[in-house]
Amino acid sequence: MKAMLSHEPGGPETLKLTEMEAPEPSKKQVRIRIHAAGLNFPDTLIIKDMYQMKPPRPFASQPLKWATACWACRALAALPRISLWTPNAL
Repeated sequence: MKAMLSHEPGGPETLKLTEMEAPEPSKKQVRIRIHAAGLNFPDTLIIKDMYQMKPPRPFASQPLKWATACWACRALAALPRISLWTPNAL
């Protein structure tokens, strides 16, 4: 998988596109494929070290945390029951 990692404080231009191994979903988790993701204001504050949360570097922004991503489900762990949700169903 590819991830935009923050190695140093700064703006979006400091993010580095990095190839990483995709983690396997565990119980009650799903793997999704991100087709597009945005960088929101909280993201820009985090990568500039201007947010109350300062994760250790290198780190990847969490696209679903701010819910600006276009995605598709890729893998499901064994779940006792699951309800499907699609943005088009709203």
